[in-house]
Amino acid sequence: MGLCQELSGEYRVVSNSKRVSFSRYYHEMSRSKIFVSPSGWCEYTPKDYEAFYFRSLLFKPSVEHIRTEPNILIPNETYVPLRWDLSDLEEKARYYLENERERMRICNNAHEAFV
Repeated sequence: MGLCQELSGEYRVVSNSKRVSFSRYYHEMSRSKIFVSPSGWCEYTPKDYEAFYFRSLLFKPSVEHIRTEPNILIPNETYVPLRWDLSDLEEKARYYLENERERMRICNNAHEAFV
């Protein structure tokens, strides 16, 4: 992902547009600190729940305009909202990678909301 290139010199950035096995995917998810879920076909996907399950901090364009039942997408409480053009991705990634306690607070909130 080109948007994360600046981080790749300091952090391990995994991005793949090729098909990977389920076991490889889940292995990487279990080790991920941040999961970026940009909107594509829809604003809300099962991948969001996978991030919650694995306690990976979910980054996605702000979805404050939609409601879910149960409402588990709470900005800065269960996920980190990004600008729709993702221009704040690098800044927020750096912040949460450097602030482990805050990252884990949100991850744990999301996991609890999910389970």
